Amino acid sequence: MPHLIIETTESASHVVAHDELAKTLHLVARSIDIFPPDAIRTRLHVARRALIGNGDEDAISVHVIVRIARGWTTVARRNVCERLVGALHHLFDRASEDRPVALSVEISEVDPEARVQWHNLRERAARRCGAGHDDERKPAAALSPSPGSPPLRGGGAWSA
Repeated sequence: MPHLIIETTESASHVVAHDELAKTLHLVARSIDIFPPDAIRTRLHVARRALIGNGDEDAISVHVIVRIARGWTTVARRNVCERLVGALHHLFDRASEDRPVALSVEISEVDPEARVQWHNLRERAARRCGAGHDDERKPAAALSPSPGSPPLRGGGAWSA
């Protein structure tokens, strides 16, 4: 966590390539010191068809949903939004001179009771750095994943 889910229009790629947009926002998220850099996940979805305002085909929309764990202060959440919107504004500032541009970021807090995950991101990052990682995830044997769940490999662990 966090997860950055970028929803954008095809028209945004006429100003900033979609790969560059995703990489830029990912780097901004990595620069926010409250995020563990090895756990940030960024994905970008392009709307095949989007109607914005009066239907102007050149209109650009970029909406970022940042999924985080509960418990962050309002100040911390607001800082994340402002940093990401600032990066978006920098990327699309000139485009806003001649076309409609809508940029937004929202925080979505994940309910830990309604989420189960598996990953090995921290273990792999620790191996790259040559250090161990001490986290609070439960060992795999202590959990009961649903039938058909993939076996644990690579030192990962299920967590609730």
